[in-house]
Amino acid sequence: MIIRDILKAKGGTIFSVAPSAAVSEALSLMVKSDIGSLVVLDGTRMAGMLTFREILRALDAKGNLAGLKVSELMIKDPACGNPEDSLESLRELMNKDHIRYLPVKEGDKLLGVISFHDVANAVENEDEFSSEDAARIHAALDELPAEQREVLVLRFLEDMSYDEIARVVGCQLGTVRSRIHYGKRALRSALSKDQPT
Repeated sequence: MIIRDILKAKGGTIFSVAPSAAVSEALSLMVKSDIGSLVVLDGTRMAGMLTFREILRALDAKGNLAGLKVSELMIKDPACGNPEDSLESLRELMNKDHIRYLPVKEGDKLLGVISFHDVANAVENEDEFSSEDAARIHAALDELPAEQREVLVLRFLEDMSYDEIARVVGCQLGTVRSRIHYGKRALRSALSKDQPT
């Protein structure tokens, strides 16, 4: 499997923001779109990437996002993948450099962004992880209360720490732990009920 295959399965939607945009606006777009990164576009040129990680670091350092522009936090000249790169080389690069979101370019053309979650799904599919199993997990997640689903996604798909999740969702650390605990329990229960006999 190559990166082009992952992009085909994922679709070509690219979420972007301008360098001059307020970080608070970028964060709002990320939350509303349920994504962990934005491509920073200066016109049609990719100027950088902005992820939850940079926003959390800024919150930790300043205490708020007031007055911050995307250009101040974005990753300039991020590593990029090529659509012909293999899944294995992509996984190695993302693991080695701790990259969660990787833009994919063909020449100067931006084709999309691959997340570590996309790579994990592709690896599972290569290992004959059934589409039925994936559909069952997604359906079970959709049945959870929104506050439990949100923290489970941030923890296990976005690989955020409990402290980072508490900052993003705006609640106490103990509340995050509780929501994850009960969310995992509810997910297990929903999956066991739906287990084919």
